[in-house]
Amino acid sequence: YQRRVHGALTLMPDNPDYLNNRANLKSEKLDDPEGALRDYTRAIELNPHFASAYSNRGLLRMGNKIKDTRGALDDFDRAIQLDPMDAQAFNNRGIIKMNEIKDEKGALEDFSRALQLDPHNEVAETNKEIALHKLASVR
Repeated sequence: YQRRVHGALTLMPDNPDYLNNRANLKSEKLDDPEGALRDYTRAIELNPHFASAYSNRGLLRMGNKIKDTRGALDDFDRAIQLDPMDAQAFNNRGIIKMNEIKDEKGALEDFSRALQLDPHNEVAETNKEIALHKLASVR
């Protein structure tokens, strides 16, 4: 797979889909978060309407290797703007709101929207329960 993605990029170096795929490979398999960040960013520069690339870059930015909470939040905002049916982007944005910026109400709204879009999303369901618990303990 790695060889095919590299070969495709050699033939079409400005293909946003291939750059996004290579970034996923760098992020998930090759432990190259900086390289992944460059590829996601280049894919977005080439196609500013590429919701998946924004969402993937947001995931990378919310991780421990590249900790950029504001950038991750901005990426999920843009991914949702481009694809308002992306349950995972809502869930991930909710995680940032709940854990990083302490906006449990906003997080609850995002988890609820994720569950409206994907009622079987167990992760969003768990996150919603946690947000509800946090909101109840604040009162």
